[in-house]
Amino acid sequence: MKKILFAILAMAVTLTASAQFKGEIEVYKLDNFTIHSYKSFEAMADLSFIIEGKDGLVILEQQSFFQSMKDFNSYL
Repeated sequence: MKKILFAILAMAVTLTASAQFKGEIEVYKLDNFTIHSYKSFEAMADLSFIIEGKDGLVILEQQSFFQSMKDFNSYL
């Protein structure tokens, strides 16, 4: 019984660790707009920007790797 409980606990920790956000977001609020920067922690260390104005968003430098794209898009 202890082995089964340990196996279930180990699987839960593994699934939780793989589902975590894998980047860093910084937000800079300026007078007329806001800049959101997303830095991935993957091989290329991509840096993407979202420029948020009153009427919409502009995205600069989309991410290169699938997990970073998912994280960036979920933030967006």
